[in-house]
Amino acid sequence: MSFALLVAGAYALATLRRYSVAQTATLTTFALFLTSSLTPLSAAPAGLGHAEMREEPWIHSCGAPVTDSPNQRHNLYRTLKRVHTQFKVAWDYFHAKNDIAQIYSKVTKELKTQYSLPWLPKGQLEWYHKEAWCLEKAKKAQIALPKLHDTLQRFAITFYHLKSFELDSHFNTNARGKRNKIIEAMYHNIIRMLCEVETAIVILGIELPSSYEAAIVTESPDWTEKGDFTRMLVQDSGVIQLYKGFLRDWMVAFWNLAATLKDTKVCDPLNPPPLETIRRRNKQGKKGKNVRVQKSGRRNKRPGQGRGQRRGSRRKLTGNKQRKTE
Repeated sequence: MSFALLVAGAYALATLRRYSVAQTATLTTFALFLTSSLTPLSAAPAGLGHAEMREEPWIHSCGAPVTDSPNQRHNLYRTLKRVHTQFKVAWDYFHAKNDIAQIYSKVTKELKTQYSLPWLPKGQLEWYHKEAWCLEKAKKAQIALPKLHDTLQRFAITFYHLKSFELDSHFNTNARGKRNKIIEAMYHNIIRMLCEVETAIVILGIELPSSYEAAIVTESPDWTEKGDFTRMLVQDSGVIQLYKGFLRDWMVAFWNLAATLKDTKVCDPLNPPPLETIRRRNKQGKKGKNVRVQKSGRRNKRPGQGRGQRRGSRRKLTGNKQRKTE
């Protein structure tokens, strides 16, 4: 199109100014040269579609490709601890003061088994217990981090498209606004976790897994892009329950993965500790921390050992000494 306009303009200029055909051909060639020089700056190379020009947010979760540098290098424990910290932030969101229970509790109770999301994995703790629990620390990271990256990408794509769910009615706008804030917050927590995992993979020299396309979600027959408010909440609830289970499993797994050497107990890979024992120990550890915090500073104190009474007893003793001296 641009080439045709340039040729037409060149011939029109030749007609107006009575240029020769040779001069017109020279002008046309020069215009064609300029067009071919500027084309790479203003358009994508031939053969690239719109989807390839724009990278999805889960592909580079940190905003740009992560590169290793001497300033970024940390020891294995610190690197895994950073990932663990970001998981704690995401887990704490479920226990913070928000509207999750208010929006989804009724839907979750009534429709527990009426949703299917086969692209989102389950049983992450069982997988980690079988594949990595009894390995040495470096080997655990080599196995666990790519698995985390894979699963987090799946959740990132899912929550990304939950944000764009199309409602076919304007029912309950207040609840809809609260729902949108919940989905947005969870999505950003997932992107931050994915960024930390990707950074850890690069820093530790582990091969970065390939990225997924949105089609794993949007082309699934179990995915709904639009519907009424109830249908939206049902789909949300299914995703959120799997996401919460994913976080719960990895909070237990990190107790083993990100532990220091002195806290890591050697076990036989062919005979790891039972999962029920691991879960029970994790719950007891949490309860023990809460009890110690509540009872700190209150042990072995009897009523009547206050500071004021000790001062009074000292005054009585001083008075008795003065009387004896007199």
